[in-house]
Amino acid sequence: MPSPKGHAPYPGCETGGRPKTYTKEYLDNLADEFSEWIKNEDNYWFKSFALDRDILPERLSEWARENDKFAKAYHLAKHKQEERIFKGATSGKFNAQMAKFGLANCHKWSERSETTISGNAENPLHFLLSGVEGRSKDLVNDSED
Repeated sequence: MPSPKGHAPYPGCETGGRPKTYTKEYLDNLADEFSEWIKNEDNYWFKSFALDRDILPERLSEWARENDKFAKAYHLAKHKQEERIFKGATSGKFNAQMAKFGLANCHKWSERSETTISGNAENPLHFLLSGVEGRSKDLVNDSED
């Protein structure tokens, strides 16, 4: 239901929408806490950081878009997370399949097999024939014996 016509915005939501339940100071302090948390080699799962503080995990990426200090802490933590998962998998500390799953979903890693085929769409056998041209015996004997 829309607010009454001419009604002033509620404090904290001057730009519209619901009021924010966090302040810049709160996010700056949380950024410091996140930076300290990620320094511990055993910490790499961001959901643990969030849930231990009764924060919805998806808020972390939201706050990274809204607050510069939190963004810096978040992106540095993402790089440390990637490093820890990779090192854990290569050292045998982590299950390789779960590490692969985590790196693919959290860090956009993927297996790629690139094959380049060049050719002519109108003459698809051209690339095959040009590869054997001059190196094979006559395939058709035009002369009669």
